[in-house]
Amino acid sequence: MHDPLQNTRIEFDGALIQSTEDFYQVIGVAVGGDGNYFGSNLDALYDCLYGGYGVEPPCEFVWHNHRASQLALGFPETIRQLEIRLTGWHPTARGQIAQEIKCAKRGIGTTVFDWFVSVFEDAEGVNLVLH
Repeated sequence: MHDPLQNTRIEFDGALIQSTEDFYQVIGVAVGGDGNYFGSNLDALYDCLYGGYGVEPPCEFVWHNHRASQLALGFPETIRQLEIRLTGWHPTARGQIAQEIKCAKRGIGTTVFDWFVSVFEDAEGVNLVLH
């Protein structure tokens, strides 16, 4: 089992992130080294920041080249991720997801990049620096 990192600065390169899947791979390596895998969804990121696996606050993440990630994780990627959710989530959630897709197609709402940033921002004792 991986021991949580504490009082640490974790840096990763956003230029390597062209998709949601890339983000999870890059952050997994940044936290745990080559070959590390901690999951591939927002719950896994949440667990990495709060769940006793990955990091132990206080810590700092430095997201270099975040603007490249912001572009790659913008509305087209958000639409792709929402369409994946649309087919995989419970039928009662599909109406809301369909509405989010309509908004994303108009450039309205949050993006995948925003989803990731909000998880970091909500994590007590975890500082995210966007470079």
